[in-house]
Amino acid sequence: MTESEINQLDRPGNYKKRRTIIDSYINIIFKMMADGISDNLIYFYVISKGYCGKRKSLWNYIYCIEKNNYPARTPMNPKRIMEWVYPEDVIRIRRNGLLRYLLTVNPKTKKIAIFYKYHIPIVCATKTFIRKNTH
Repeated sequence: MTESEINQLDRPGNYKKRRTIIDSYINIIFKMMADGISDNLIYFYVISKGYCGKRKSLWNYIYCIEKNNYPARTPMNPKRIMEWVYPEDVIRIRRNGLLRYLLTVNPKTKKIAIFYKYHIPIVCATKTFIRKNTH
């Protein structure tokens, strides 16, 4: 390298700052993390303030900011947010399970125990209505 090229290395070039969709929310995320607020609350707060990008990328930004700037914080598990995993105490009844329960006439087939356990009134009324009108 010549002497002039070496001298040019002393002066860094002016590069444009890379613009992202999260730029207007970075201060909010940093301040909330400094206050010790959980990642889930930060995530939903940023969404409520009008974030319109991909939710996975928002979670990745929160995770990376936390990992790089606040190593003492324990990261939250994003599965409940990103993949909609229900808590263990929530019973989810799907439409096909409900229809299978309502339309099963053969007493030998196995029925879903959730409906027997909780005796949901509308399901019982619908079942009697279907039984009366199909026979």
